[in-house]
Amino acid sequence: MELISSKALIIKLKKAKEESHLTPTDIEKKVKQQGGSVSLITIKRVFSKGSEDLGFSYDYTLIPLAKVLLNNEVIDELPSAEKLKGLNAIINIQRDDIDRLRQKNEGLKNDIIFLRDQIELKDKIIKHMMGNSNVAKEK
Repeated sequence: MELISSKALIIKLKKAKEESHLTPTDIEKKVKQQGGSVSLITIKRVFSKGSEDLGFSYDYTLIPLAKVLLNNEVIDELPSAEKLKGLNAIINIQRDDIDRLRQKNEGLKNDIIFLRDQIELKDKIIKHMMGNSNVAKEK
């Protein structure tokens, strides 16, 4: 099952609102009847122009609105709060792994720089010694 993004869900909600001819106040009342709590101001923001790119709470705003405006098929596709928590936990673990790998990468870069410097120093010493041994042979 593929999760519906917030943006896609808001687009579906807007279409359903248009088709239902419900006002934001009607929607607020229906959300309350179903045990939800979404303020009238938030409902108006969800249905405002360009709201697809705003950040709304999936669990506490979009799902209650979906329960009022969308059919059961779409609601069944919505992720549960537990599934979202699990996915967020996975994302956080992956972010931690990325940060750890970045730090390790920086450490390796520093090691490479140190080793290059050591090789250059070794090469200078060898050149110096080779120059001294040539001078010693000439004597």
